Parts: sequence; structure tokens; C-alpha cells
Amino acid sequence: MATRVYSASGDFSFSGTTFDANHAAGPSIINEAATATNPTVVANQADPNTGLGWKSTDIGTLTAGGLEVVAFGETGSAPTLGFYATTATAQLTGVAESAAGIHAALVTLGLITA
Repeated sequence: MATRVYSASGDFSFSGTTFDANHAAGPSIINEAATATNPTVVANQADPNTGLGWKSTDIGTLTAGGLEVVAFGETGSAPTLGFYATTATAQLTGVAESAAGIHAALVTLGLITA
């Protein structure tokens, strides 16, 4: 049985392992182990495999359909970013202004394949 919590901004409930907005398309926080492909903060409780996940220390993920789409975080004091399950990397600097340089940078980010 869900425990209801009422607030000025709306109606929420706790049940078993979730904290949900009482709206079919409302957000949810799921109490289970987050992974790169298993988000625990979801924007729409009807779509529990799309949301915010966790990959490793200091690296979070955006997950869609149970797939890691974006990894973000920091290494040292440098923010990192990676797409489509590639390793999050720091901002690329010194990229050669050539087709080969740009191609290499896009592959590193995971935006294209080699």
C-alpha cells in the first residue's frame, strides 16, 4: 500500500521501492542500484528505462530505452562527455583543422564510428 505525501506542488506517494508523482506520466525515483543502462531517476514513470543513471565514480549517464546515450562527469577538475556508450572524455583541444583531425575528434566522442 502506498503512503501518500501531499505538498503545495502536488501529490506524491512512496510505495515499495519508488517515490512517484501521482500522475501516470509523472516522474519517479526508483530505489535500486543505478547503472549506465538502469536509471533510477526517471522523467516518466511509465518509461522506467529512460532517465538518469550512474556509470562509475563521478560519471553519470542519460539512458534511453535501457541504452546509455550520454555519459557525463569529471576527471580531476576537467568535465567529461561521451556519447553512445563511449568513455567520457575531457574537452578536446588542439584538434587539427583537417578532415582527419575532425574525424578523430568525432570518433573519440562517439558521435561517429571509425
